Amino acid sequence: MSALQQSSLRNQLLAGLSRKDFARLQPHLEPVELELRRVLIEPNQPIEHVYFPDSGIVSIVAAGKEQKRRIEIGIIGREGMTGLAVVLGSDRAKHETYIQVAGSGLRMRADELRAAIDRSASLHRSMLRYAHAFLIQTTTTALANQLRLSPSAVSAHLLRLKTAELIESHRSGRKVFYRLSGAGEELLGIFGELE
Repeated sequence: MSALQQSSLRNQLLAGLSRKDFARLQPHLEPVELELRRVLIEPNQPIEHVYFPDSGIVSIVAAGKEQKRRIEIGIIGREGMTGLAVVLGSDRAKHETYIQVAGSGLRMRADELRAAIDRSASLHRSMLRYAHAFLIQTTTTALANQLRLSPSAVSAHLLRLKTAELIESHRSGRKVFYRLSGAGEELLGIFGELE
């Protein structure tokens, strides 16, 4: 098999790395088919591989204590990777990760990613930036699930809050990040005082 060329990658996280950081990962990346319903990460089990989807959708699901109620808390497409616990210094994840829509991608052993991160602060920063963006996405997804609203309904409510100047937004690629504005924090403080 010929060496992977960074310029031909569809996975945005890998494509966005510096040449030097990609070169650290490149020898360890292997193409893989992502079959429907394939479990990539079992809850509370050692993470063996991390996956960088080129196509398809990966779902992260939280389950209740009795495993009766499962809630999707995050999705991963070609913008990212699975196994963020590895980036954050752990060897296992709390939730199940599986293929929701079949596709293809690249994978590497988790210990090889850990070693590469240990050798490159810039690679670790890139991975942590993605982890931060992913955590924000999971917050919106969890909020939508808790309120029994669709993510698009949550987005509509966020737009109303932004129009009322109670929150501020910042766009990074396809993602939009929100935070309370000064007026929003003031209003929240007033409601806190009323309790």
